[in-house]
Amino acid sequence: MDPKALKWTTLERSHYLYGVIYEALRLTYGVSARNPRIAREEDVVYQKGSYSYVIPNGTPIRMSSVLQHHDEEVFPDSYKYKPERWLDAACERNHELEKYLFTFSRGTRQC
Repeated sequence: MDPKALKWTTLERSHYLYGVIYEALRLTYGVSARNPRIAREEDVVYQKGSYSYVIPNGTPIRMSSVLQHHDEEVFPDSYKYKPERWLDAACERNHELEKYLFTFSRGTRQC
């Protein structure tokens, strides 16, 4: 196929291209410093497995995109470039995984 014949409307429907872009974003960390967040009005409940922790409101919490993007429970073989991890079993976009993408921060401070 002639590369010049590709149209943007065709490319944007490519689920694999979506995987390539999201995997590239995951491995290029953007802001790698730990970004502080403070829950001002309510306590934060952190749950991991059978453990549950309560972090009192007003306590600074910090996290970096590097730690998030190399969480082996979320991204197995996290140091490998695998665009297919962003696709589900039917080769459709895996929107569930997007909530773990932290390249340009999250929430009100997102770029």
